[in-house]
Amino acid sequence: MTCGVTGRIAVLADLHYVVEAAAMKSAILRWALGKAEALGCKAVVCAGDMLGTGTVREARELHAMLASQPLPVFITHGNSELRTPSETADALSILASDAAPPPGVVLVDSSRLYADPAELDAIDGGCGLLVTHVPPQEWGAAPLEAFRRAVDRGAVSLAVAGHEHADAILENGRCVLLRGLDPDKATGGPPSFATFVTDGRGWRLEATHEFPGIRPEEWSDDFRRSFLDDLGLSTMYDPFGGLAFATDNGVKCVELRHGSWKPEEGDALAAAIGSWRAAGGRVLSSHLPSLSFPDGEVSGEEGVRQACETALSLGCDRVTIHVPGVKAREWESRKDEVVAAYMRALAPLAGSRVAIGVENMHTTGEAPEERGFGFIPQECAELIGLLREAVGPSVGFHFDIGHARNNRPFDSRYPIGVWYSSLGGLCNGMHIHQVVTRPGGGMENHLPLTGFFDKLIPLSSLILARREGLLNRAPMFIEVRGGAGPASWSALRV
Repeated sequence: MTCGVTGRIAVLADLHYVVEAAAMKSAILRWALGKAEALGCKAVVCAGDMLGTGTVREARELHAMLASQPLPVFITHGNSELRTPSETADALSILASDAAPPPGVVLVDSSRLYADPAELDAIDGGCGLLVTHVPPQEWGAAPLEAFRRAVDRGAVSLAVAGHEHADAILENGRCVLLRGLDPDKATGGPPSFATFVTDGRGWRLEATHEFPGIRPEEWSDDFRRSFLDDLGLSTMYDPFGGLAFATDNGVKCVELRHGSWKPEEGDALAAAIGSWRAAGGRVLSSHLPSLSFPDGEVSGEEGVRQACETALSLGCDRVTIHVPGVKAREWESRKDEVVAAYMRALAPLAGSRVAIGVENMHTTGEAPEERGFGFIPQECAELIGLLREAVGPSVGFHFDIGHARNNRPFDSRYPIGVWYSSLGGLCNGMHIHQVVTRPGGGMENHLPLTGFFDKLIPLSSLILARREGLLNRAPMFIEVRGGAGPASWSALRV
């Protein structure tokens, strides 16, 4: 043990464990627990949001993993533990500990995004480590002042929190934020936990420990080669500029957006594709128009047929088509009609070598009963199964990572890692882009990436899913608006 250190604990946060992504999340948790034991920690303290949706089943599975190792575990809960109100009491009971926290550690419940000032004022003892979920700066004026009083009188020497999914030091060094264990959300680096030590006169952050193999500098040569070979670019609405960049920079996977060029530019486009192929271009995709089904009608069928014929004439290797524009509540009564329309629209590709990727979509603020079909994994899987029966085995899943993230309220129940676990074996293509939260609420899609660990969509889970075989090797097209696609591609070309 380091000289002067009389106690060491590990603090974990924000695993967001969901059953459907158990393979990925449990691997990270077991690593963290094993690392904590190897480092000589006396206890593990969880700073909330260890569950994804707060169900009893999640709590039981998490408890089993925590109980399978020798260190005592103590949990203060976060807002995600409360997401299934009918099961909250039982889930929290499963995770509760009868033992008192380690000496000098104070657990404060901020699961409702607030802390009780009276509880903070009642903290006795000295130089404690306060572990909570929501940072004190987000509690509101009264509890924040109570926290500061606890610091001023020496009852608390340091606070540790999660919730923001990013590492930070606040309150003049008296509050440490952790990025957490969730590979779908940890910002600024791979999933991680931290160790804290005390000499009996106060606590300090000792070190941050990152899940191994996620940073590009840790990749194997084979993994790096396959990842970069599959890292592609959507030309969006600039096919000639995109193809020129791809040709000059060795981008091996390119997606065109049908209709983004004029009919009289067909020969020039074919020549640009030829130059790209000659420079090593490997996978050419075409993003087809959508099919919609308003008021008992079918719309867009002829446009999709023409786009398929164009894709064949350009030598495309694959195409992308959205899930149908039909309400989820109408699916059961209209699915035969929908599948028949897809069969007719995609008929030009029948018998060809062209792969067909069905892309997930996302909510846009509509009422739940008005949402579209294909916004959750089960719906996409059902449609793909029906189309495989009707069209052939060339049909697979085209995963838009931004659509899955911008998909409230389903982004908590079906986070990105669940899509990998559920549909990764059907994946034959991806769209990668960033999303941001608008000032007035809601999210905006198709924004640039600056690296692997951006907020709100870091790519740790993508790397882990590919590495562990949960996600097929497939072209990953960076789909960014405003001409920023090449810069985003370059940012990931490590």
